[in-house]
Amino acid sequence: SMSMSDTTTNEYLLRRRYSVSSYSAPRGLPASISLFDTWFAHPHSLDTGDKQRLSTMISSHLQTLGRTVIVGDNEADIDRYISTLAMFCTQQQKCLSRLAVKIEDASQLCAHYIPELYLQGIAIPTPSINTESDAAIAKYFQSSSAIQQLHESLYLAPGPCTLILIASKAHPACW
Repeated sequence: SMSMSDTTTNEYLLRRRYSVSSYSAPRGLPASISLFDTWFAHPHSLDTGDKQRLSTMISSHLQTLGRTVIVGDNEADIDRYISTLAMFCTQQQKCLSRLAVKIEDASQLCAHYIPELYLQGIAIPTPSINTESDAAIAKYFQSSSAIQQLHESLYLAPGPCTLILIASKAHPACW
């Protein structure tokens, strides 16, 4: 027999389950992802180094159980990486994922990170630094206080998480 508290708990859990299963993130992933929206349909766009980095991203994404945050300055590229990684997610993980959200102030990066999401992207403004050097741009991203705050927030996530930084002028850096 169920006590009153068991009934209340069950009702709460059912409501909670419904609210999570019906969650709709802004720019949520489509129910069905087209292969054409992934890097797999565009292998000619990737050189050997890019393919190796994509392989590393996929491996890390799988090792962190489908939890990945991608930050960069090109919303379309971020969305293509998200769609590619989503091919390795369960349906439930896809329902709790989103495409990139574009923000105007990179210092507010943490305010747009949602720990409960599995796969998410954040598009920040292109950094205004006077260099074409991939290494200099990557160092700029990695040393940014907003990225450091995000990195600290990842420790509070419900599970391990991959952080991928992508600069349109630089090759992706994957941790």
